[in-house]
Amino acid sequence: MAFLEATDLLLEYQTPRGALRAVDHVSFAIEEPGETLGIIGESGSGKTSMVSLVTRVLPRNTGRVGGRIVYGGRDLTALSAEQYRRTVRWSEIAVVFQGAMNSFNPVLRVGPQVGERLLLDGMPRAKVEAEVERLFELVGLTAEVARAYPHELSGGMKQRAAIASALSLNPSLVILDEPTSALDVSVQAQIMNLLKRLKWERGLSYLFITHDIALAADLADSIAVVHAGELREFGPADAVLTSPRDPYTERLLASIPRIHGAQRPGFLTGAPPDPMDRPAGCRFRPRCPRAFEPCATRPPELVEVGDRHLARCWLYADESAPADAREGASS
Repeated sequence: MAFLEATDLLLEYQTPRGALRAVDHVSFAIEEPGETLGIIGESGSGKTSMVSLVTRVLPRNTGRVGGRIVYGGRDLTALSAEQYRRTVRWSEIAVVFQGAMNSFNPVLRVGPQVGERLLLDGMPRAKVEAEVERLFELVGLTAEVARAYPHELSGGMKQRAAIASALSLNPSLVILDEPTSALDVSVQAQIMNLLKRLKWERGLSYLFITHDIALAADLADSIAVVHAGELREFGPADAVLTSPRDPYTERLLASIPRIHGAQRPGFLTGAPPDPMDRPAGCRFRPRCPRAFEPCATRPPELVEVGDRHLARCWLYADESAPADAREGASS
């Protein structure tokens, strides 16, 4: 049994234009404790909505919700909201949200905010203060930082404090929602090194949400590629990154500048589809350089294209697919 298994996830939002399906029957898994799953895709592809389903932090305009999430052999979807809050949220599954500068109350010192949940759980105040200092030391911050206000910290320090807060109840799974998107490159590297160190030292599992493929390659053991609310490709990180099978994944990887070689970065033509007016058939078809006749209808379920490597594309599900197109997608 997988450490975390999400099956057939569905999430719709109610909007003035009607129901918007942000997550459309998506399934993924983290096989073993200590592994990292990277979820990559363009903005608006449904990555953060998947986090909302796992953490059960849903906006007021949520409509239909479906699917099943099993964590450590426990069916989380069978828990009531109160059971989930008391037994899972933060103690088993914690989150580091995008934009740590918005995660802290600006009029309270950082340390007490990090230790708040420990106090609520009945830990004595003196012990909480000692534990907060230990957590700050773990993420590379000094005890003095705990006595500072959020505005006195740099972006990188706030992000480290947010990670310390996520680790306060010793969870085994940490969800990272674009944790470095607001940081400059040098600080970004420091945070990534910290995350890797915590992964190896504490055996943490991560669900790493990002649009930056290079960061996913640095941390993830397996990768899920999402587009327009659907899962397009899933498999071991080395297989997905070196031998992409879906044309969407291929174009994402082609956009990364290469340090060596004269090859120029490619790019995705057009724009992601309007979530309220997605094209018939394959949702990537209007921008796909390898589209052919069957793409006018919805692609089949994920097709096995390698060892534990799956793709949702007519190139591998239709025998009439042009051989040169199929070969191009795997080059």
